[in-house]
Amino acid sequence: MWYYLVVRRPIMDTVTAECRLADVARRQLGLFTRKQANRAGLSNRSVSRRAVRGTWTRVRPGVFRAASTPESWRQKLLAACLWAGEGAVISRRTAARLLGLEGLAPMRADEPIELTVPFGRRLKAPGIVVHQSRKLGPRDRRSVDGIAVTSLARTLVDVSSLLDERRLRVAIDSGLARHRFIDIGFLRREHRRLATRGRKVSPALGRLLKARAPDAVHLDSPLERRFSALLKSSGLPKPAEHYEVAWGGRRVEVDFAYPSARLAIEIDGASVHLQQRVWERDAERRAILAAAGWRVMPVTSAQLDADEAAVLDRIADARKAAP
Repeated sequence: MWYYLVVRRPIMDTVTAECRLADVARRQLGLFTRKQANRAGLSNRSVSRRAVRGTWTRVRPGVFRAASTPESWRQKLLAACLWAGEGAVISRRTAARLLGLEGLAPMRADEPIELTVPFGRRLKAPGIVVHQSRKLGPRDRRSVDGIAVTSLARTLVDVSSLLDERRLRVAIDSGLARHRFIDIGFLRREHRRLATRGRKVSPALGRLLKARAPDAVHLDSPLERRFSALLKSSGLPKPAEHYEVAWGGRRVEVDFAYPSARLAIEIDGASVHLQQRVWERDAERRAILAAAGWRVMPVTSAQLDADEAAVLDRIADARKAAP
């Protein structure tokens, strides 16, 4: 008579392995790879069984998340990096969006994720565009929420050929405003390092970086940056930006100002000014400016879209009519 001995993995070992894997997933937006599950103590068979049962959802080949974990755009980006392997980084348009750069066209629902991997690694997957690079050193990388992404300077260089000059200016200004630990001097040095032969870089990027004053004020919104760029190209005198007016012990900051003409230009974004509390605050500010003898000219996105020249004419006339 033969006796068969069935050896089962202790339940405690499985619980310990799952706890280890849960710690990994917490650091990776709920994601983990098959290799990470193996290192935690779970076999390939255990991984496959959980995927078949629906306990885990396969996001990319070899990349999983717990079925109860909510999906997000950033999670999809990290899943793409984990799938592509060591050295992969989010790049180009996707990197620009992750870094908060403005000036790009609105994101499409079917827009692919763009990745850059070390040269020679050939990869292909639905919804992902893979670029290869021979030069992607530590200075060209950073991390956002644990997602490897190209640096601000590298991203600007990579997307420069995809944007016209106006949009590229907006991207530069928004990058400097959002990443305040980076200054224009650093971007200029990185541009010289990265704009090498064989890399497609728009000549406008160098011109815009060179023309930007080191102490330029960081404007708050894309509409402010658009208006500022319009004034620069118009020939009108440059106004003061974020100018403070003092009156009766109060200080009011205006978006743009011609102090000698006591003319304040306020940039009105429709989505912001629909809020009742903000509208009331702005009404109070404008009352203080009126008491101080200032005229306020609102400029909206609708006015700029309809006729930029007419907006400039109004400003020129208002300056001439200074009290």
